[in-house]
Amino acid sequence: MAEALSLSGVANNLQDYAYDHKEHLVSRIAEIGLEGRPGTPIKALADYVNVMECDGIQTIVLTDLDTVDPLQPGNTDEFNPKAYGTLKNRSMTSRPIKVDMKYSQSQIHKLYSTYMMKVRMKRFDAKKVPFEEWVMVRLAEDIQKNLRMAFYNSIYDAEGTDSGDIMDGVVDQITDIIAGAPSTTNAVALGTALTKATVRAKFDILKAALRANVRYGADTVLILNTAAYDLYCQAYQEDVGAAPYNTQFNKTFLEGTQVEMIVEPGVEAFARPIIATKDNLAMMLDFNRLAEFEFYYNKETRAISVMLDFYGNAGIANPKDLWIGGFS
Repeated sequence: MAEALSLSGVANNLQDYAYDHKEHLVSRIAEIGLEGRPGTPIKALADYVNVMECDGIQTIVLTDLDTVDPLQPGNTDEFNPKAYGTLKNRSMTSRPIKVDMKYSQSQIHKLYSTYMMKVRMKRFDAKKVPFEEWVMVRLAEDIQKNLRMAFYNSIYDAEGTDSGDIMDGVVDQITDIIAGAPSTTNAVALGTALTKATVRAKFDILKAALRANVRYGADTVLILNTAAYDLYCQAYQEDVGAAPYNTQFNKTFLEGTQVEMIVEPGVEAFARPIIATKDNLAMMLDFNRLAEFEFYYNKETRAISVMLDFYGNAGIANPKDLWIGGFS
């Protein structure tokens, strides 16, 4: 390849690019909640998750008021006060997260070869998308993708080595809550595993478990893995017939409700349908540190090291506003 490549120059340019484009890189990483896949059932995480900013190690109290009936027969001569509910306190403490990446000389040259091939195929203009930007955006996208998966699947382990160890993931929290007190999460028994013949009836069982204001409130989501969503769409099309609003993945709401059906990659293995009120699931991210990439070029090993330290975690505000389908 005719183009010359200086690794020390790449390291300096990567550092300069990161410093000059902090806001851009933060937004790319924060697209964990802002992007989704337009036109598909994979929605932006921030559409239904309360994404909160934290500053280093910080604990946020996720408080919800569990109200009672405030009314009683009138008696103007007496004051008979009721206790207006009990504060249900759950908290979320940010966890330290880091990125330690090392690009060897051979890896950098392979990346550069891939980059130049895309330029020659006119995938993009090298004058508008320099190599350094291309590398940094790829890294930001990888961070974003794995943060979103960790939000659901991670089980915190300070001695761990990958994204599956960085947070107190939603699935693990749900599992712990159900094991300790199933009634607090409205665990709903659905019998045997979903099939195309049974999926609509089983989702009707889930629907029946909802309060009316949740069923029709337009502030609730049904979180599914791909297989469950496909089964429901296929069964619905067979039962009702293919129509313009009922083809491919355009079945937006659980039939007879305002509960939005979404597909979440993070629950593929969990496979149990989750109904949650919007903002009941919460995520902390330290936006201030997300763009503080550090770069080091080691002349002896001819390698570039990239480092980033920030904080984040996942949380559930009120388990009573979760409905979890279970299979025997």
